[in-house]
Amino acid sequence: MTERLKRLDELLQFDLAGQQSVVSQVRQMKPEEAGKVVDDVAQYLRAQAIEMQTCLAGLQGRNVRLLLTSTQLPKVHERTDQLKGLLNMVLGQANALNEGKAGITTDCMKTYAFPAQKYLEHLCNADELMPPEAPVALRGEPGKLFEMKLQPKMLVNGAMPSPMWVHIHTSRPVMARNLEGLADSEFTACHVKSNEQRGYNREREEADARSGREKVIIHRGELTPAF
Repeated sequence: MTERLKRLDELLQFDLAGQQSVVSQVRQMKPEEAGKVVDDVAQYLRAQAIEMQTCLAGLQGRNVRLLLTSTQLPKVHERTDQLKGLLNMVLGQANALNEGKAGITTDCMKTYAFPAQKYLEHLCNADELMPPEAPVALRGEPGKLFEMKLQPKMLVNGAMPSPMWVHIHTSRPVMARNLEGLADSEFTACHVKSNEQRGYNREREEADARSGREKVIIHRGELTPAF
């Protein structure tokens, strides 16, 4: 009985808030890593729930009550009620993570600092992108550099994520309205940037190098012309 009561006290110290904090940080992670963290936390919570259920089962029954003193009995009753409440919260959180994993992973794709074509394809297929705005020439038309805004839809918590920006380079000057009719070979580069790095370009990189400022790593998520 002493070991059972000791285990009861140990399980009551379970840090559910700590596990919730881990999950709250996954939105800053790479989408693939976020999904794994959610799975790991959900699995850990289910394992803890099984331990709690086992502990509660070991403290039930008339024979158990006979082993407790009159002083112990009300305290153990109070603690088992506390553990039942904690068990319900742990199971609820595990179920919520299982049901919400897809939404969490999708949110990561919307907010990840290094956007990529595979994430954009997922968002498109899941209807999680607003209709794209028409491309705009950045240096006048006809031009060889164009920008297009991609706005992800709202996050699970209702917040609106920052937009992403697609930059399109062509081998010859064209009008923005004619981009769709170009052959793949006429696109020299297509990439996507985060909102934070929208204005960063090779000139910025070279200027930083000349001035001795800390180099900013510019992420350009390569896109195929077909996309």
